[in-house]
Amino acid sequence: MTERIGIMGGMFDPPHPGHRAIASSFLRSGYIDRLWILPTAHPPHKFGSATAYHHRMAMCRFAFDGLIDCDISDIESEMGTPNYTLFTLQHLQELHPEYQFCLCIGSDSLNRFSTWFRWDDILRIADLLVAVRMGDEAIIPDSLEHHRRHIRFIPHEPVNDASTHYRDHPESGLHPKVERYITLNGLY
Repeated sequence: MTERIGIMGGMFDPPHPGHRAIASSFLRSGYIDRLWILPTAHPPHKFGSATAYHHRMAMCRFAFDGLIDCDISDIESEMGTPNYTLFTLQHLQELHPEYQFCLCIGSDSLNRFSTWFRWDDILRIADLLVAVRMGDEAIIPDSLEHHRRHIRFIPHEPVNDASTHYRDHPESGLHPKVERYITLNGLY
């Protein structure tokens, strides 16, 4: 049987308990065997300054430490600029043809998915695994209705956190090793 790998990308600036909670939901879903966390090196849609990639990678290693079947990947550091999700998935598919990939996103990203660069090509490579807040209705946007077979919903009990909150208050609930890393490196 082909191993199913979930791909969860993001800025992780910084990685916080909400990221770990959604990663756990993806892993418990039964749709994937492993989850790869891919901090974005060169996001095409983010402007302004982000914390340096090597810092975000290090913080991810701490934040997701101990989460079974979860790996941190630096594959995005190999990609050109700008890099889009499609290019990362194509690269992963070339490197690992033995795996079946699934793109792990939140329901907020699903609502914007049809605006992503060559989103229909993404669906030729990977199905979408979409975390939906417990109690919310799983709704496929009209723009994606014809691609229903590529979308799987999973229940998720969210932690109402945002990276901006932690950049302003890094001492307020981050993984202790992430907090220490931020302090030692003078981040935020």
